[in-house]
Amino acid sequence: MKTHAIIELEEGTLSVVVGARDGDRTRLLRSLRMPLPDLGGETLTNALRGVSADVLQGADGVHVVIGDRRSHHFLSTLPRPTAKDAVAFVTREALRLGNLPAAEDVLLATRLVRRLAGNKFLFGTSALARSVWTPLASAFEENGIEVLGLHTIEACMAMACDPAFTEPVAVLECSSGRARYVLCVDQTPIQVRRFLIGAGGEQNEAALMTQLAMELPRTLDWLRETGQPLPKQLHPRR
Repeated sequence: MKTHAIIELEEGTLSVVVGARDGDRTRLLRSLRMPLPDLGGETLTNALRGVSADVLQGADGVHVVIGDRRSHHFLSTLPRPTAKDAVAFVTREALRLGNLPAAEDVLLATRLVRRLAGNKFLFGTSALARSVWTPLASAFEENGIEVLGLHTIEACMAMACDPAFTEPVAVLECSSGRARYVLCVDQTPIQVRRFLIGAGGEQNEAALMTQLAMELPRTLDWLRETGQPLPKQLHPRR
């Protein structure tokens, strides 16, 4: 039985989940949640000291999932590119979106989404400025925790969508007084909008519904204005 550990980082909260595969079932073994005032390196170094070895027992390292508004997600359509050309194209786009000067300044995760008509290919990319990750990576290293992978929260939310449904979908997450609306295509995030849901919104169902009734139409208007497709389904997640 292989044990896996995930540490989710977002301004306000650090979450640890440890689980394992038991045949075709996933078992939750341990979980931990603690406050994280900011995503600074020193703050994370101190917070990770509260994650004992017992919590991560059995895991070779951790997969880090980060929620940071400085991350970017986008789709790219290219006419049968070589691997080198595809990487060069998505790198240029990531640098433009992040207003970064050089390829060394950005971290990229790109995957082939699907092949299109006319011998074209659709790629999905998640990008994060290296300057965001470097102090966090140092915090893990200082605490002797090996990082096996880095992912964005939005990419993980998109992967939870039904792979058989190829139309655009939206995933809505409400947590800690905030909401994250992620527009996805083929399990790939392409646009993200964040908004506050107000004090007590998570405990007061009526207040939450009122807030969403205002924000969701605004979000659809925003997608239209930015030339994005409108979702055919909405999946709430809390």
